[in-house]
Amino acid sequence: MNATAVVGGFDTFLGLWEAAEEFYFDVHFSKKSALNSIAPFEIYGIAICWEDSPVYYVNLPRNLFWSNSKRNSQSSPITSGDIGNVLPPNLQWEIAIHRWNRISTIMRKKDIKKFTWNLKVQIQVLKHPTVSIQRVGGLSLLVKSLGVDLIDNNCYLLSPVPIQDAIDLCIVAWVLWPDEEKGSNPSIEKEVKKRLSIEAAAAANRNGRWKNQMRQVAHNGCCRRVAQTRALRSVLWKLVISEGLVEALGATEMPLVNVLADMELCGIGVDMEGCLQARQILGRKLKILEKEAYKLAGMTFSLYTAAEIANVLYGHLQLPVPEGRKKGKKHPSTDKHCLDLLRNEHPIVPIIKEHRTLAKLLNCTLGSICSLARLSMRTQRYTLHGHWLQTTTATGRLSMEEPNLQCVEHMVDFKMHNKDKDVCPLDVNNYKINARDFFVSTQDNWLLLTADYSQIELRLMAHFSKDSSLIELLSEPQGDVFNMIAAKWTGKTEAIVSQEERDQTKRLVYGILYGMGAKSLAEQIDCSADEAAERIESFKRSFPGVASWLQEAVTSCREKGYIETLKGRKRFLAKINFGNSKEKSKAQRQAVNSICQGSAADIIKIAMINIHSVLDHFEKSLSHSAVDEKFHVLKGRCRIILQVHDELVLEADPSVAKEAGLLLQMSMENAVSLLVPLHVKLKIGSTWGSLEPFQASE
Repeated sequence: MNATAVVGGFDTFLGLWEAAEEFYFDVHFSKKSALNSIAPFEIYGIAICWEDSPVYYVNLPRNLFWSNSKRNSQSSPITSGDIGNVLPPNLQWEIAIHRWNRISTIMRKKDIKKFTWNLKVQIQVLKHPTVSIQRVGGLSLLVKSLGVDLIDNNCYLLSPVPIQDAIDLCIVAWVLWPDEEKGSNPSIEKEVKKRLSIEAAAAANRNGRWKNQMRQVAHNGCCRRVAQTRALRSVLWKLVISEGLVEALGATEMPLVNVLADMELCGIGVDMEGCLQARQILGRKLKILEKEAYKLAGMTFSLYTAAEIANVLYGHLQLPVPEGRKKGKKHPSTDKHCLDLLRNEHPIVPIIKEHRTLAKLLNCTLGSICSLARLSMRTQRYTLHGHWLQTTTATGRLSMEEPNLQCVEHMVDFKMHNKDKDVCPLDVNNYKINARDFFVSTQDNWLLLTADYSQIELRLMAHFSKDSSLIELLSEPQGDVFNMIAAKWTGKTEAIVSQEERDQTKRLVYGILYGMGAKSLAEQIDCSADEAAERIESFKRSFPGVASWLQEAVTSCREKGYIETLKGRKRFLAKINFGNSKEKSKAQRQAVNSICQGSAADIIKIAMINIHSVLDHFEKSLSHSAVDEKFHVLKGRCRIILQVHDELVLEADPSVAKEAGLLLQMSMENAVSLLVPLHVKLKIGSTWGSLEPFQASE
């Protein structure tokens, strides 16, 4: 029902809403333009309900000005709330703004649970709540008579509405069933079918439907969603409480939504000119590689099609098929591992490998940048606004799409005879292209700051295993961790540990952490399976606490049916007990890996929340201290723009670079307390690809 249909009109409805101890909401909006525009969304209304209430629809901006459902009501315009065409324009405007402020106050009430579905985009809409004055008859004349500033001559930007203590049931469902990974556009309809009885689902649909009002059909979507949210909450929240997941949601996952919403709105700057120039160079190089491949093969074929490459390598050129690469496929594999094994068999193999690397850079990375970047009318700079996905991994790691900037390549180099001096007049033979060079700040002359956790999963392994030797090594402020570990388990002094031994030790440690078997590890460190098995056992003998913990983690998962991360998230691994032998082995590997990788995800999320709370001046601050006066200068001059697993990227005004770096370092290193210290490496630069080490210490 329309919120103005309440006896007493819209203001009475607002009073009822204010009195609710918890409520459900869904914002009705459309996306008008790119996120870097002044008004990316238009808001039409908000659907609201609470326990045992009807579903109410707040029509915006109509209900702010004319708040009785019958404009021709015979009752007093003031008592009915129907102020239109009766009160002076300035008073009408004041009352409308007062009503919007009441809505804002309700939405930011602390300790009042607010349930919704797909919270992040609604946060973004309410940060830029733009309404069309042309949708309400007479409103255009009223607004223009007051000289109010409009966007595009027909939209008004209301004051931002911060949402506090909101709970996204999509994230709740993911926390309860993390292996049922949600996509980028999770469907509440599917969740309702999964979790509710047929009767309960039908009742929710009925409660969210307008009766005998065909013209209200546009509002049905958000009204239905809010009714479904209320029905889902009755089931899901009980499970959250019984599984002990309230703290994991309230302290980490829900506060993170605000951070991700702002990161999407901010985006990251793009050097479009440099990107276009690199694409031109890569296009030329790929054509040269294709001609070389055709000549070596003695025939033309597509270097973009695995089947045609397989036909050339294994059919036409009769190269040996690597062992174990035929089964269950239409053609033998041509993946990176196979090409590595064939690298000495024929000169065409490195050509195919190089073409594949450069084609991915051109078409996937640079292609995405050019197609998705938009020119900001405010800054006159190109920016990218990817989508952050919080519910797409079972371990809790964040992911990203449109584009995915978490897998941007580092430097690639190649040789090419330069026929066009205008394209690259400097180096005519050697080209170096770093895709990260094309990512810059969103503001003129600002800098990028990054901090990357050092060996965070290894440090978590030391924390959980309580291995005294590993803790001692990782507590050393100086020295190379993998050099020290190599010296420990090989019985050598650090001074004589070779670079190869260090690299193999690193692969060994992470192989053990990821549950890698001897055969897989042998491929990683280029030795026999027997030798790899001996190295694994040797490492475990040197660090007995680690060996015990690896076994205990699997045993605990078998007993409980789940693993638990540092901050209390769970991953349920039923197949560790009930799967076939292959599934059980996989679940055992997942048990160990999920504890460390999931806890690493917890830690960086906490760091992001702490940084964001300081930059946004929310009342919550750094967990280890009150917000220091020196960080106040960062307000409006520093933002989080990117997270790449164990790395955070900020942009900052150069005048506050030291303070931004200090906040970044403190927040990441003090996010949690472990048995070993957390260390980060700070870097700074004008582009993501040209970063230099940075000291931010006081």
